[in-house]
Amino acid sequence: MFPAFISNELDPLRLFDDGAFHASCFAEHPLAANMNTRFREFERQPRPPRCAVCGEQILVPAEYVDVGHLTSDPKDALFEFNYLRFHRSHLRAWPKRIRLRQELAAHIARGKLKSAGYDLLLEALADVH
Repeated sequence: MFPAFISNELDPLRLFDDGAFHASCFAEHPLAANMNTRFREFERQPRPPRCAVCGEQILVPAEYVDVGHLTSDPKDALFEFNYLRFHRSHLRAWPKRIRLRQELAAHIARGKLKSAGYDLLLEALADVH
């Protein structure tokens, strides 16, 4: 069983998102090794999450913004932003906020990313309150 953790609807590994599989069927799937790598990457993220700005634990889910996995390509401009989390109140002060927003919007426009979650992330990154 895998939890729901792959936001991008265009990601080939999305078919495993929030899914349960026979171990033998999963082992035979051509994307099994990639999925195992991605899942181990996901599992290495600190729990409870820590804010990328202040480094403190985020204990109330409503108080944070979660970037999640954006790309596996280390050459992609979004790679450095994979799995970042923020206290909502600290996001505005983060110096890379605008750059992440621009890159995320560009990837969506080019058809590389698709998810209602990304629309919410763009809103949070644009928030000036």
